[in-house]
Amino acid sequence: MMQVNRVTYTNWENGKREPTLENVVKLAKILKTTTDNLLGLTIYSKVDLLRFLDDFDVSDIKNFEKDDVDKLKFAIMFEMTRNKVNALNLKDDLILKYKLDKNEREILNTIFSEVQDELLDLVRHRK
Repeated sequence: MMQVNRVTYTNWENGKREPTLENVVKLAKILKTTTDNLLGLTIYSKVDLLRFLDDFDVSDIKNFEKDDVDKLKFAIMFEMTRNKVNALNLKDDLILKYKLDKNEREILNTIFSEVQDELLDLVRHRK
């Protein structure tokens, strides 16, 4: 089903090699799971990412590293679920609070879109 030779698959199992991202995605689809779940990442394994939204200076969003973006996403998700805050209201509040320009708003829009996709995936996989 994976269309890889047996040696390749055996090397993955023995830890001698790791599958490419493309193969991780294929395997997750075959097993009807998420790539995070397949790789052992759960919401609980991401606890070290936990920071509150007020901990971020979103006005510096253009300079965020990937790790900062991941932490911001988690803080947004946490804020939305903990306080049952509407994503659009939260995003608008951040735009106003930090006086974000057009490019910064685009970055924030992308981040919020990805957070909403992740929340939808969580809901789908709970069913």
